[in-house]
Amino acid sequence: MKQSPGSISDWVRTPDGDLLLVDELHNRILVDGRDGLWVVPGKFAYPRGVAVLGTMAYIVDSWNHRVQAFQLPEWTPVFEFGGFFCPSGIAVMSGLLVVADTNNRRLSFHAPDGTPAFTYELDGYPKRVAVNSDGNLVVQYDDGRSETLAF
Repeated sequence: MKQSPGSISDWVRTPDGDLLLVDELHNRILVDGRDGLWVVPGKFAYPRGVAVLGTMAYIVDSWNHRVQAFQLPEWTPVFEFGGFFCPSGIAVMSGLLVVADTNNRRLSFHAPDGTPAFTYELDGYPKRVAVNSDGNLVVQYDDGRSETLAF
């Protein structure tokens, strides 16, 4: 199905080279790949982030307060995990998933199967997380500040 991008809040490439686009305002994930541009099946409420680890894609489903995991390349839903309050970003650091748990003002670290590892309290509302070239975690806050953290 031919789709047009709406409001892209995050993106990442899969191991196969497809581009995953998080269309927050239209509550969908788009895949731009070999088969053209198409929508991932599923129900999302303000998806805001995406990460890929191995053959798994992890979608931050903000207003459903969860992360949904899909097996690539078929986009088979595998599991979901939560305990968040409006999460807004996700990154992969040292084999762990790092979720920006925005309204809980923390980072939540998880194993690839969703098992919680630990949390890290923050002085602000994290909006995005990323790993820089030094392997450190960069947190962007809703007030525009950013902070680099080494774990």
